[in-house]
Amino acid sequence: MPRRCSPSLDVGPAKGFQPEGLRGVRGSVVAEHRTIGYTGCMREAEAVADLEFALDSRMPAAAFSTDSTQTAHQGVDLVMTSPGGDKWMFLVKSLARADPSRVSAMVSKMRQEWPDALVVLVADEVPQASRYILADAGWGYLDRRGHLRIMDASSHLFVDVDVDPMTRATPRPREPIRGASGISYAAALLMNPTEPISLREVARRARLAVSTVSEAARSIRDAALIGRDGRPLTNDLFWALSDAWRPQRIPLLEMPKPGEVATTDSLGVFGDPAEPGWAVTGDVAAAAYGAPMAISSGFPPDFYVPDRVTATNAARTYGVAPDPNAAACTVAVAPTRLACVPRFEAKAQVGAVPQFFFTHPLFVALDLASDKARGSEILSGWIPPRGFTRVW
Repeated sequence: MPRRCSPSLDVGPAKGFQPEGLRGVRGSVVAEHRTIGYTGCMREAEAVADLEFALDSRMPAAAFSTDSTQTAHQGVDLVMTSPGGDKWMFLVKSLARADPSRVSAMVSKMRQEWPDALVVLVADEVPQASRYILADAGWGYLDRRGHLRIMDASSHLFVDVDVDPMTRATPRPREPIRGASGISYAAALLMNPTEPISLREVARRARLAVSTVSEAARSIRDAALIGRDGRPLTNDLFWALSDAWRPQRIPLLEMPKPGEVATTDSLGVFGDPAEPGWAVTGDVAAAAYGAPMAISSGFPPDFYVPDRVTATNAARTYGVAPDPNAAACTVAVAPTRLACVPRFEAKAQVGAVPQFFFTHPLFVALDLASDKARGSEILSGWIPPRGFTRVW
């Protein structure tokens, strides 16, 4: 049977699936799902179609059909109804790579409008560690490499079977966000996700050529991370950006002091926050912005600096610490200039450094996302201060 990718399908007979709620049933099973617009939802529509295909391929002597006029279950992606009237409602979530940090963040953020619905994650790959997280949360999953698992005792639906591997009809680029242009465009969208930004404006702020930003935007759009209205699919775009966010930190023996005006002015440490300069990030910034974490007084801050020249001069001025654990602070060239302009003031917390300006919370969140041990847990409980939008 060929794989079907359209969100409206006529589905044929299938074999090999015997959920408890359908034992003895040899009639037709009706699968209904709401019509999903392709504006920003192409990937979600394909995920729903793939789940329907997988269920169809394992259902014994059953037939599926769709009814796009069904509106009683608005907000539910797929409804499976038996001739006896039993219904299974599915909320379908999708990821390309379901790594544990992304899955944990998605589970934590999920606010289910239909508490009786079964949540199923559809992904190109679902590694074992992510499967454990999903099982603990009571979620099912479809790994497009060839496995479907939906285990729900309350609805008597038990599926844990191999299915035919699936190839996405619109494959996502392996690295949809690449280089300074891709990082800058994605970051600009996430910094203000409700108001689309022009390519020219991104290029101006990031000091990049419009042509390179346009090419980067096309790659991100082809990966279904941006809707046709220009607004980002925030959670997915954030985690895709986190894959490309790899700053290289330099541990310094000393850190800038406000009284050393000549030195700090030459390095651009302070100055006008509307101009590029040093910006606090990392744990110190996260604590200052209200993330659920504790740091000790005097905790060494991490800084982003706007260019390689500044980082090199900082290393010459303050010395490179041979042991990173003995560093007074660290500096890293920001993957995008947007992390260093504009800069912000943050409420002082224990261990914070209020005399410095801070980077946007987005970039702090990206730093936390790279911490596989604790990052997703902190992000799941962190709502940034008023004036900033949570996109993770």
